[in-house]
Amino acid sequence: KTELLGVSESTLQSDVGTRKFAHTMWMNGSKGNAQYAEFKYMGHYLKLGRYPVHPHKMGPGSKGMILNGNGLWYTGFRWINIHSSEDILIGDNVGFSSGGVGYFDEWDPIRDERGIKIGIEGVSKNLVFIHNLGVEPTGARFGDRGGVVERDPTSFWPSSQGVAHFGNIAVGARAGDGFHHCE
Repeated sequence: KTELLGVSESTLQSDVGTRKFAHTMWMNGSKGNAQYAEFKYMGHYLKLGRYPVHPHKMGPGSKGMILNGNGLWYTGFRWINIHSSEDILIGDNVGFSSGGVGYFDEWDPIRDERGIKIGIEGVSKNLVFIHNLGVEPTGARFGDRGGVVERDPTSFWPSSQGVAHFGNIAVGARAGDGFHHCE
């Protein structure tokens, strides 16, 4: 029997829609890797910015970072979210049961005074996703960077140019093949 702060595992699984659990975030100027660790019951459910593993706006400061061999499961939203960071190896990770997208590289839209997207900034680049496994992304449908078009949960969402995907596997996605490619 597994317990977290006196809460049983069955309670954690049944209360997925209201979960507010810890997240791991690297900010600009920080250093570190995540290798061979378990990230279970982490991340708020469908809450932006609260992901289990989240290099956040590190820019070139993340050069050489390694996210390798980790297990991420029963997460609230995403498994690994790379936001406006560069030169990171994301390899041999296993993600199971994520709300929304599993593996995601994020950028920021530039909007005019009416809220219309007119460009992008803070693009993630030189990321390598290799030999990652995504299993059964779950949860509610979510907005496509601005809430205009809804998307079904998926394991991989490559969205930035200069991001390589090699040998990644997605199984159990409710719609499509487990890979969402931006239009």
